[in-house]
Amino acid sequence: MKRSKSHYHTYLPGTLDMIRGHDLVFYSGDEPEMAHVRELCAARNIHLKERFLTIADLPAYGLAQNMVEACRRMSLDSFAKPPEYNAEKGVVHYWRDFRGSGEEVFCAMLSIWLSKVFLTSTLAQSEDEERPVAWVDASLSRFKRHRNVKAFQQLELPCDRLSHYGNAMRYYGALLPLNASFLSANAPVWRDVEAEFSEAANRAKGMAYGHDEETIFADCLWRRPELFHCIGSSNVMVLQSKAKHLISSVVRRIV
Repeated sequence: MKRSKSHYHTYLPGTLDMIRGHDLVFYSGDEPEMAHVRELCAARNIHLKERFLTIADLPAYGLAQNMVEACRRMSLDSFAKPPEYNAEKGVVHYWRDFRGSGEEVFCAMLSIWLSKVFLTSTLAQSEDEERPVAWVDASLSRFKRHRNVKAFQQLELPCDRLSHYGNAMRYYGALLPLNASFLSANAPVWRDVEAEFSEAANRAKGMAYGHDEETIFADCLWRRPELFHCIGSSNVMVLQSKAKHLISSVVRRIV
């Protein structure tokens, strides 16, 4: 499994601090987990709406099964497992998730990741069209750039584009343009993004690659850049990626 439950328990309080005093729709299939969230939200004056969904009930469950098969087609174990993956998404998913965690766990993770767009877009359609609706990962606060809660709450985001942060991972060597831990837009934009995402996902499931929501978003952004807005400078992510690669190379040489 990519992350243990303790990982999310560690970062969830900090993430909820970031939306203190706001509305939250929380999706879970676990009643004890929801009870924990209930307590955390009450302490932060967050208006909580509970949504219970099993993995099989998620809107992208069928799509996730197709993506597992696309990952299988990479057949990377025809060769020896490489000592490092150089932040290549498909390679990471193949070895860490598909082979490492197993197909069932990988499918469950993909079901969650790929459902972000569909769940948030559906929710946005039930809100005032001018009101922004955001997806927020439970562990969002793990990113250092998000830990300034005051600055996060004061973000001024455009209403006509999907706002997101940058990414340090790669797709066929190219830096991915979007991190999907925070995605914010109003209903009309979510409708357009959902349509683009659905088309890109249909293309992706026929490939031999370990896709996830961020590689699919990359295709959407490269085709329709006018729909997206990167918060902060994407150059920072380029520098972080290069620094990570340099440190990794130095460590290899030392060892």
